[in-house]
Amino acid sequence: MTPLLERFHQAYRDPQFAVLEGLHPLKHALRFDAAIEIACTADKPELLGAAAALAPDMVPWLERHVTVVSADQFGRLARGAAVEQVIALARRPVYADRLPPMPGPAVLLEQ
Repeated sequence: MTPLLERFHQAYRDPQFAVLEGLHPLKHALRFDAAIEIACTADKPELLGAAAALAPDMVPWLERHVTVVSADQFGRLARGAAVEQVIALARRPVYADRLPPMPGPAVLLEQ
């Protein structure tokens, strides 16, 4: 298994990461300032064309940051799921670190 493939497969099991499968989740992650560690595609021109039509504000980021991999490797990054155009790893934010000091107990609901 390649290091990239291992990294993605570990991220599926690691609660510190989110695997973003497709342009739509990556678009939202970027718009909310997510920490994207890596993004991969098998067809950068197709990805950029889709982004230009659906989210033109993303095109400069995609041009600079997306790594091109073979179609075979791209298919294996998603553990067999059908993913279109792009797959990325984002570090999940730790919201408890963003809370102001509390005088008593606090409850944080996630998901």
